[in-house]
Amino acid sequence: MAEEARLRMLKAEKVSYWKQFEHGMLSREAVRLLGGLTETVGDEENRFVEVSDIQKNWEVRGIWPYMKTKLEEWIKDKKDTIPEPKRNWQHRIFRLVANPFFDYFIYCIIGLNMIAIIVELVLNNPGFIEPKRIINGIFCLIYITEAVLKIIGLRKHYFFSYWNIFDFLIMLLSIVDFGIDVIMGDNAKFNPNIFKVIRVFKILRAFRGLRLVKAIIPRIINWVNSRINVKLSLGYDIGKGFVVGEEEVSKLIEHMVDNEKVLKSLKQQSEASRLAVIKELGLLQRVHPGIAISVKTRQSIRTVLNHTRDTLHELQGGGILDELEAQKLEKMIEIKMKHLMNAPASIAPKSPEYLLCNIAWLQGDLNTIDYITENAELLHFDFGDVIVQQGEMANGIYLIVSGMVKLHGAGSCNEDNEMISYDTGVGEAGTMAVEVFEDYLGAGNVIGEMGLLTHKPRNATVTCETSVQAFFISAEDMYAAIATYTVAPSLEYRLWRVCAIRIATPLLMDQVTHQNWTQENVKLHLEKAFLPDLVEENYSFDIDDNMEDVVLIFGLAYNAHTREKIHAPSVIHRNVHKLIFPPEQEIEPRLLVVPTNEFQQHVDAAMSAVDVRESKLSIDQISSKLCVAHAAEARKRNDDVKSRLKPTNEDTLFRNTGTSPREKMGMEPLVDDMRHGGIQLSPLTAARPDSRTAKHEDPHVPDNADYLV
Repeated sequence: MAEEARLRMLKAEKVSYWKQFEHGMLSREAVRLLGGLTETVGDEENRFVEVSDIQKNWEVRGIWPYMKTKLEEWIKDKKDTIPEPKRNWQHRIFRLVANPFFDYFIYCIIGLNMIAIIVELVLNNPGFIEPKRIINGIFCLIYITEAVLKIIGLRKHYFFSYWNIFDFLIMLLSIVDFGIDVIMGDNAKFNPNIFKVIRVFKILRAFRGLRLVKAIIPRIINWVNSRINVKLSLGYDIGKGFVVGEEEVSKLIEHMVDNEKVLKSLKQQSEASRLAVIKELGLLQRVHPGIAISVKTRQSIRTVLNHTRDTLHELQGGGILDELEAQKLEKMIEIKMKHLMNAPASIAPKSPEYLLCNIAWLQGDLNTIDYITENAELLHFDFGDVIVQQGEMANGIYLIVSGMVKLHGAGSCNEDNEMISYDTGVGEAGTMAVEVFEDYLGAGNVIGEMGLLTHKPRNATVTCETSVQAFFISAEDMYAAIATYTVAPSLEYRLWRVCAIRIATPLLMDQVTHQNWTQENVKLHLEKAFLPDLVEENYSFDIDDNMEDVVLIFGLAYNAHTREKIHAPSVIHRNVHKLIFPPEQEIEPRLLVVPTNEFQQHVDAAMSAVDVRESKLSIDQISSKLCVAHAAEARKRNDDVKSRLKPTNEDTLFRNTGTSPREKMGMEPLVDDMRHGGIQLSPLTAARPDSRTAKHEDPHVPDNADYLV
């Protein structure tokens, strides 16, 4: 039974690799190697794919690393480590010879000297003897001057460089050659032995041209690095594909095995392999950050192009595009796919400040970016340092700039074995079980957003696996920013939305309707999601056919018809048509709503028909600020609403389902206008749009963000 379960697991992994290839997440070479590795492991009894098997793909051995090491040793410039002389005149000479332009001048002189030596060896015209002697004397004087200046400026450190020793020997040969040429003169040609000696010295003097190799060594090193980066990039691609495959297979193991013991063993093996590969990829990313950036960039581009192609097929199937138009557009997509094959294997990382400005909930808000940049503090941690301790209150958030950290914590599981974050602090006593989780995070990930929003203790301990650089933004500064930047969409809304997408991604992937989706497809699906203002909704929310998915992110809710309690985080079942939220909760509950594509298209069409001049509202404003346009005003009425809606018991809560403030104000939702066939937005309606019809565009959501501490 165990052997059969192992073979099923390996087959599921192989299927996952090919699915990633079809969605553009894996290159052809990567899926070929992973598939071959899976077949090889399957032929051996009781054998699984281990980290050592994956690690071989990015271990660079052979001539390339040896060439790189030797070339770097040759070109290594020790001038930066040489102490500067104390005497003023000697210090000036040191600055002269340490200037790169001094070396460039010498390279030009060597190039001219090579031309003179070639002419002297090829042409044997007696009329050129005296001019050649003068030219050789000038070059010899320049080389002597160079050596003297460097010895004075660099002192004994001059002889610590192999290139300087080589130049010094060639200079001595030039002096001897020039001396013999001057002393013997024209009589040298009558003595065959002396003539041969002079000829040998002239040939040896040409070896000075080897110094020009030093100028092109950086280009040779770049070429060698490109060969190494191709290998590392393929290995990183394989590692990421393996991790995604293990994550997908871990959700299917329960359907493959009935035996509890075998199921537990397979899960432990899968999780151990996944964590080990993630750790090795983090270490690889620290040493070669450009490799990880290049692989993630290519994967993102492939995902976007594949999504564009799928959308193109949907438009063609719906009759919006004819066959000729679809073929032309698909050909353009294929051309871009081919261009992607020539993408660089390594992309230089940006500065820490650039990384800070590109946090998902900061992008596009210049005022907030300036505030956060001014108040962020760059901290350094050594290996083994604890950044965040489980159970302590949130004192701020951390943005990892470089390095890798390990998350180790405990989460609560309900009777259905669904993970509940410690941050949410929800759950019934006696129905909870503690489950320990581990994960690794690298550069670009943010730690502590959820704890900051919920005012709950940390649910994980974060320990440095390497030396780490991280930006720290204190809780006081963040709360001040949240209170200051309230213009829709407010900073608080953006923070909640980013956290909501991270929480909803694994939840939706566990659903039957999304089991064949990749993580990237789920994230793209959630990009159109929004968070309704539940205070404005009178602490109740109607779910209709225009909503594809509804996820309770934080807090407690009730099914208005069955009075069933729903704890966050949880995907709302499709048979639930109305939710009611207890208003006495310490922190306002949060709900993430994903509208259907058809409804979103109707909303976009309706918004494009609005006369901007008459409504005094731009299309960009409508598409990005609808659901929180009057959130600030709603907050001012928050206390009044709570006091008016506060129930005396559970039955009172369910009876209090009156009309919403929007209905009392005579505001018709946009969807009702559309159903009546007219798109009429009065100034009042445009200023206070329906929160459930809003569309928000959110920037990139980082990887490895399932755990929110």
